Amino acid sequence: MIQYIENGQRQLTPKWMEKIESALGVEPWMLWVDPKTTVDEKDREILSRYRALPDNLRAAVDAILFGEQKDVAK
Repeated sequence: MIQYIENGQRQLTPKWMEKIESALGVEPWMLWVDPKTTVDEKDREILSRYRALPDNLRAAVDAILFGEQKDVAK
């Protein structure tokens, strides 16, 4: 079925994207990343750790990275 998508005989639907992502073990955005701006293993680890943070710590990280002035609950 992939060959039909590759040669334009079928459209890439959300259902097929989910199947491809699952088979490759990747996140949805990884199918659309520009090869010139690839994400390395360290970047994926940082993102994974960020996503695992509780909301108050995410807010603290956001404040550091983006200069946002937020009241961070402890």
